[in-house]
Amino acid sequence: MESGSKKIYFDLLKTKWQRCLDPEESCEQQPIRAHSLQNARILDQLCRNGHVIMPSLRHNSDGESSVAFNLVGRNKATIFMGLCAKHDERTFKPIDAFHCDFSNPQHLFLISYRSILKEAHACFEKAYKKQTAYMARVSGGLSPGDKPDAAGLEATAWLVNAYDTYRYKRIFDEAYLGGDYAAVHYLHFEFADLNPSIGVSSLFSLDDLEWPEDVARVTLNVFPLDKNVHVIFTFTEVDRPIVHQFLDRVRSASEYYQRYLISKIILQHCENFVISPQYFDGMSQEKQEAIKSFFETTCSKNLPDFESEHLYLF
Repeated sequence: MESGSKKIYFDLLKTKWQRCLDPEESCEQQPIRAHSLQNARILDQLCRNGHVIMPSLRHNSDGESSVAFNLVGRNKATIFMGLCAKHDERTFKPIDAFHCDFSNPQHLFLISYRSILKEAHACFEKAYKKQTAYMARVSGGLSPGDKPDAAGLEATAWLVNAYDTYRYKRIFDEAYLGGDYAAVHYLHFEFADLNPSIGVSSLFSLDDLEWPEDVARVTLNVFPLDKNVHVIFTFTEVDRPIVHQFLDRVRSASEYYQRYLISKIILQHCENFVISPQYFDGMSQEKQEAIKSFFETTCSKNLPDFESEHLYLF
């Protein structure tokens, strides 16, 4: 990597995009470090000595990246700066202050809505960083500015992705503002008598399937509660046929195999998840390496046909 590009890259890692993503789009308050996984309930069950395990990217001096599973303090785990204190508290009070009821459409909606806000913030910040880097390249003479180059095309692609994610978020904003919590669909799986091992809050696109129109998306939330593990997929009416196709094997599998298929989905499609250190340390070295390798490889390409007995996460 040339020296000018290297400086831009590492400056970019420090850049932050901060704005309250309230559903009315009118808030100008400073965002806080909000958890996308409940701190008091979910992280409390998964942490050891105040820490959980999370996947993270590591960068060397040449800008090359690799994946590691590291201990992260619970107060830093799964946070995003996409809501102010007022909107974070007011929006999610029904599931933060009270016991989650998985038969209540409002509670199911809020669980997925938090994942959407987390991913929207990450997407907007990424687009902002890419555009900032591109403008810095133009200013420094590394990109022409008056004709396309690789950096400009990448920045444009991220801006398009950010806009598409924004439009998807607005579907849920409008449902929230109208109290229409049944406007989206849910698939809920419950697994009994399992020790806490993993928590997930994620929104991702279904890259392996053909979409009739726009990108098909689904949220996935996994968390332990009262000795059970709850898995919730949430999706729009438009995406329902695609999601049902994507989850066909999960829906028809036995409980043990369901856990395996869901574990593969987490490792292949999700980044925002935490693992209990106690559970992770109890894995064999072979299992830890298999999980890390599968996660790292699928950061750049999906492997839907790959199978390994070591990929169980709960």
